[in-house]
Amino acid sequence: MAGSSSESMKNVGVHAPYGRVRITSLNVGGTVITEKPARNYIIGFDLGDGESCLSYISSGCSLETSRSIFSLNQKDTTPTVIAEIDDEIVIGEKAFIRPDVIELEVNFKSDPTLDKKRWKLRRDDILSFVETFFQEFSKKHPKIAEDCEIFIGCPSSWSEESRGIYEQHFLDSEELPVCHVVPESRAALIQALDISRKSNNQDSEQQLRELIHKRVLLIDIGSSTTDVTVLDNLEPFEIEIGGDLGLGLVDKQLRKTIYREYLEGKTFERRIREDRREEQFLLYLCRLAKEYTFGCDVNPSKFFEQRDWAEGCWRFLLSTNLHNCLVDNYFWEDGESWLDRYHSLLKELQESVLVGNPNVVIITGGGSNIQQLRSETGKAFPNALLVQDPEPSLSIARGLAGYGQWCVNVENFYSDAITLIQSSNIDSEVFSELNPIVGEIAYHFRKSWIHAVWRPMAAQWKDGELNLREQGGLYNYSLKLYRKWLNEGHRSLFEPALNRLSEVTNCALREDIRKLGERYGLPVGSFKLNLEISPIEFFMPESPGGDLISKVTQAYRVYEDVGFQIVDQVPTPLRKLAHSTGFLNFALKSEEVMENALAAVIGAWYGANVSLEMRQRIIKFVRDEAKQEVDKQLGSVEKLLLESHRPLNNGAR
Repeated sequence: MAGSSSESMKNVGVHAPYGRVRITSLNVGGTVITEKPARNYIIGFDLGDGESCLSYISSGCSLETSRSIFSLNQKDTTPTVIAEIDDEIVIGEKAFIRPDVIELEVNFKSDPTLDKKRWKLRRDDILSFVETFFQEFSKKHPKIAEDCEIFIGCPSSWSEESRGIYEQHFLDSEELPVCHVVPESRAALIQALDISRKSNNQDSEQQLRELIHKRVLLIDIGSSTTDVTVLDNLEPFEIEIGGDLGLGLVDKQLRKTIYREYLEGKTFERRIREDRREEQFLLYLCRLAKEYTFGCDVNPSKFFEQRDWAEGCWRFLLSTNLHNCLVDNYFWEDGESWLDRYHSLLKELQESVLVGNPNVVIITGGGSNIQQLRSETGKAFPNALLVQDPEPSLSIARGLAGYGQWCVNVENFYSDAITLIQSSNIDSEVFSELNPIVGEIAYHFRKSWIHAVWRPMAAQWKDGELNLREQGGLYNYSLKLYRKWLNEGHRSLFEPALNRLSEVTNCALREDIRKLGERYGLPVGSFKLNLEISPIEFFMPESPGGDLISKVTQAYRVYEDVGFQIVDQVPTPLRKLAHSTGFLNFALKSEEVMENALAAVIGAWYGANVSLEMRQRIIKFVRDEAKQEVDKQLGSVEKLLLESHRPLNNGAR
């Protein structure tokens, strides 16, 4: 099995969700959305190894928008096939039907770091396929194509480095809009919610909707990989196994079986191998036979006209025991069967600490159509509710589109919340209540100065020099001491005044915040900004007040600074004498009386006259506190926006 091992995870590697930090960009569930003009549409592109699918949706926050599927050639999914015809690129089934094909490629998706040689050889095919698919979409939906971003899925087992290389490859294209490459486990977030809302039985739907918020194991059995994702309360974790276990391996075994057992034997094999186009088509024909056997609507007759050998191979495949193609030794005589490897994967998941005991197991991807795989999965997790994705071929694309919409909604919500904080009526509401609040803070600030600054400074002075020059001067050193005193449990002194400031600010924001949450479809009352302003650093600047008091304070600080630097030069014996005779204690008590009187004066001054400079500084501080509160709540908002997603509209095209 693929994937790195770890003792704690029982040989199962794990990708945890990324942090959500906005600096010049916003990281939503691992996807970085940089600051740029807003796009009105999101495209989810499921670039599969066997089939690809495109879904699109408005990026707005309306819950009524549905994730539509783009039908190329009247089909919701398109074979991931590319062909060159003269100077024209053709994709999908047309690549097999056209007689003038020069080159033809299938199954060209690869991990850029684990399979560097194949990536280098096929990366241009990948880009050309996506560009051509997008061009076809643009012809039918030009307005959307001009105003969209694309979210492209990749196997969840891919490393961050691989995703980065893959994404940059698309970003370098001049034919595509901005592209984001995200693990398909991100689409699993939306898939799980969609599936929980689509049950025909109301009781089953209610049960599933309750369980989906607990622990969910999602197994996506695709053509190139089997992706495994754990959702813990809707937080995704990718499990690094199954990276080399896809049903495309079955197609290759079927092709080997034809080479070995078909009537023409080695002659036929040589004939096919001489023409890569024919060899690639035979692999595709084997996949169609497998899908037909497991109930998919498949009609390969359109391909038979171009290849005289194709119908015979088709009939041969159907004559074999294809229902057991995952395990029968007839197909796997040269090694371990596909089902044996799937059993090994399930055993690893059973032993994984992260997987634990899931409440729900969702099986999706092409393999979810195979009853045998559903049965084996159910046996591995007998206590979980086993759910089959009703539309596995469309779910990844729709999930990616929904995930992209969610990312953009989170970004827009964050931007709107910050804009609201900057532009709301905080100024007028807070200004009207500011004088008595600042007056009370100023009073306690000055009154506590003796205990926070002078006494600790005196205790240090009697035993040695203060070295005020090295401390940046008297006032800077005093502020250091005061902050230390605050952090030793004395902030409660300012709580009554700061609580009133918090209450005034919250009142000013409450209605705007309510409207913001309502606009984004959040449950009533689920998003609140309850500020608890506790620091008082906004009152501890270099210059604390209005014009007159500022000048007086600055002059007094110069006087104090010069005086203390002189006092700091007093010889040590005289310091000890001042302490032992009680003179130092007397001086401190006298200073306390003066500080109390000064506190009353300063408190009254600020209570009647808060300068414009201090008002602006306090408002800036309050806004910064509100922004930090938004940052703290962004994680819960992400989940609320995720849960508010509307279930997909099955009829949308």
